[in-house]
Amino acid sequence: MAFQNALNKVFSSLADLFRVPTASAYCQARLKLKPELFAHLNEIVCQDFYRLAGEEGSLQLWRGHRLLACDGTYLTLPDNSDTRAQFSVQTNQYLEADCVQALSCLLYDLMNDLGLRAALGKRQGEKHLLFAELWQATEPGDVVVLYSDGITDHQSPSGREFGRGRLAQVVRTDCGLKPDDLIVRIFRELDEFNPVAFDDQSIMVMRVK
Repeated sequence: MAFQNALNKVFSSLADLFRVPTASAYCQARLKLKPELFAHLNEIVCQDFYRLAGEEGSLQLWRGHRLLACDGTYLTLPDNSDTRAQFSVQTNQYLEADCVQALSCLLYDLMNDLGLRAALGKRQGEKHLLFAELWQATEPGDVVVLYSDGITDHQSPSGREFGRGRLAQVVRTDCGLKPDDLIVRIFRELDEFNPVAFDDQSIMVMRVK
């Protein structure tokens, strides 16, 4: 019922209430859409954003360049023959406790809060996802911030995560610093959040040529 209400609101805003599909019809139609369509639509949105922001003078840059970050997480997928063939099967000491997992990575514009490209691949495929999938969305001069999950997963004594949002805020606030100084500033924020690290913490800042 909640899904149907959402559809009603969308078509109401379009002033087209007489063509509201049922939730079932919408789900069936959605299954026919290819994932590549959403990637293409996102490319169009990004192109229009940079064009319009540039014309309006509202585009945020770091020393004249885009400042990009790459973030990743592990996803547990439905267990079937297709996902087992394409992604990674994780096992442990418990019998019949296998699960299918994938690595999901997102490349986004830190200064403008814009997702540029996403990729899904094998759990151990970080380099392939970064250089074969996400790198296509970069441009010469872009500055890319790479970091391990020990940065965003860093926890305060009360159990709060440092998080991607707090990392992005630090970078936005101190983006005028040199790359080495920016890295020092990030680690200083981590230490103030909690001086005890529970995981490895790595950061790399590079420029695309």
